[in-house]
Amino acid sequence: MQGFSETDRRGLDSDSGRVSINQSVIPLTATEYNLLELFLRNPERIFSRSAILDRLWGFDDAPTERAIITHIKDLRKKLKNGGLTEEIIETVYGMGYRLKPDSPLENSSQKGDSKEQSRIKVQAEIKKLLDSFRGVISEQIAVLERAKIALLTGKLDPELKQSATLEAHKLAGSLATFGYPNGSHLARMIEHLLIHDSPLTSTEIAQFSEQVTALRQEFNKPNPNE
Repeated sequence: MQGFSETDRRGLDSDSGRVSINQSVIPLTATEYNLLELFLRNPERIFSRSAILDRLWGFDDAPTERAIITHIKDLRKKLKNGGLTEEIIETVYGMGYRLKPDSPLENSSQKGDSKEQSRIKVQAEIKKLLDSFRGVISEQIAVLERAKIALLTGKLDPELKQSATLEAHKLAGSLATFGYPNGSHLARMIEHLLIHDSPLTSTEIAQFSEQVTALRQEFNKPNPNE
């Protein structure tokens, strides 16, 4: 995937997600944000309502499958009101929902160039959403950078270490999905260093520092695949 615009940087709080499109922030509930992120991270997968329940809720606090329909409907409406002109969450009847690979064709006799234009338009809409996650990823890397500074000064407290471990785990998944395989690999190595309870050795601290620096550099590349 191509690089992201710095103007699309946005944060993410624990109560609700914020997605920005054309510098306009779309206020999503935590559930809506998690739904959108689930589809973006799994662009080729069809999720049944029960699968969505399993992924986003625990056994004890899961809503009914009917509630999933309402959440999807509300998410679609907010994305449309926020500026998306193409529907990007597709209902696969009898199976569930997925990120839409192509825009709907009005009839089967459309010319090839019209189909290609429709496909490109949907991809552009999806990219807008992916761009909005760039700020979230940048903030996750910033947590690792704070942990790096703390380690180098001998002041890494348990809370920051736990936060950095969690963010490294999230980054390993999201960076691979968003076109940063090298960044994903670096995040996994960082997580591996942090996951142990014992203090890091001087060699491990040096490795951690180098990997965090390399991760930020990888993320800042215009083309992550280079």
